[in-house]
Amino acid sequence: MKRFRFPLESVKTVRGLHEQRAREAFTAELRLLEQAEDRLRMTREQRRALTDSIVAARSVAFNSGELAAGLNAFHLAVEAETEAAKARGLANTRLEQARERWMESRRQLEMVHRLEHRARQEHREACEKGEQAAIDEVATLNLARTAAAP
Repeated sequence: MKRFRFPLESVKTVRGLHEQRAREAFTAELRLLEQAEDRLRMTREQRRALTDSIVAARSVAFNSGELAAGLNAFHLAVEAETEAAKARGLANTRLEQARERWMESRRQLEMVHRLEHRARQEHREACEKGEQAAIDEVATLNLARTAAAP
């Protein structure tokens, strides 16, 4: 029986490396999205805390300096929250792009795997056909010997 040799082995190796790199890029983008969501969560908490402090300051004596500083900090917190939301949206978009690249590289690798499976099947069938032909030939020779022997 001859050895199986897959002619696209180097293609399979390269596509496997591409798939691995795409998977790693997806994982990195996933981490960046998690960091962006954490940053957004923190800015929202800061804004809520400032809102609560401004509301609490209204119930005590009016101090224009404190109110102006609180409102200024509130506006900065709102801007930070907006920027964090934009960063999260960008991270989410980049994650989806990385996912698409990973899935495409995975499909390309699966295509080579299917070709290899088909080639292995054809090789196995050819080997079995050759073995069967050899067995038939031996059986024919044995039959001829027994028929020629008195």
